[in-house]
Amino acid sequence: MIGIGNREKFSFWLDLRKDDQFLLADMIYVLKKKRQFASTIRDGIRLVTSLRAGRVNVLLELFPWVVDEFRALPEPSPNTDLTRQLAKLEALLSEQPTPPPTGTTGIPDGHPRPLTAPAPDDDTPLVKRKVASDGAESRNNFLNSAFNLVSE
Repeated sequence: MIGIGNREKFSFWLDLRKDDQFLLADMIYVLKKKRQFASTIRDGIRLVTSLRAGRVNVLLELFPWVVDEFRALPEPSPNTDLTRQLAKLEALLSEQPTPPPTGTTGIPDGHPRPLTAPAPDDDTPLVKRKVASDGAESRNNFLNSAFNLVSE
């Protein structure tokens, strides 16, 4: 709920021991010197809340040149190494001989047979354990693998 008067003041804290917040404090001093701090805060809050809501109208209102920047981006060129490797793989697959006739199990002769899993032991209780990782390592591994696919 908005305050009773026509004007309201808001304040917040910055932890100057953290580099990013120290840089913010420095930017705030510069903006205040130029008398642009309040308008920057208002525009910033409008921008962030509209983007979080999935809208870009405030972004385009504040920065209309963004549309031209996106239009000027070059089309991504296909990764020639990846294209070459895919072509090799397709050639190898097309050269594969037809599979040998299947035996009585429906599995081609000479291929491994599926293992039958043992029946579950109903007397063994399930144990829930907390994982030591917060998922950051697996997320980073996934992203590194994905970026390596694109950059090779």
